[in-house]
Amino acid sequence: MLAFLKTRRFWLESAIWIALLIAVYLFTQWRGSAADMSVPQQLPGLSVQRLRGGGVVELPVVPKKMELINFWAPDCPACLAETPALVQLQHWFGGRDFAIIGIAVNGSTPSAVRAWMRELGIN
Repeated sequence: MLAFLKTRRFWLESAIWIALLIAVYLFTQWRGSAADMSVPQQLPGLSVQRLRGGGVVELPVVPKKMELINFWAPDCPACLAETPALVQLQHWFGGRDFAIIGIAVNGSTPSAVRAWMRELGIN
């Protein structure tokens, strides 16, 4: 009746299953090293050209308020799809303590950016 316990295949399969369970446990519990979590990462200082007026805006390393920086492009469908939600978020929470800053990238022309700003109601 317990003859299957004496076979090599049983013990090999058991060892493989135990190794897989241990690997899954370790993978799901791993959070990185403590050194990675102890050093906060900050955005370096950033200079961007303002669309209106053409001046340069300096974003500080440590902002005075919470800022959500969104990099987008007029030719990016996913970027254009998320923009109405970001506009609504800015409408709800924008003010003294929160701002959303949209930075157009990927060779965006000012005319294309202005057109999408009008189309999507970006403030």
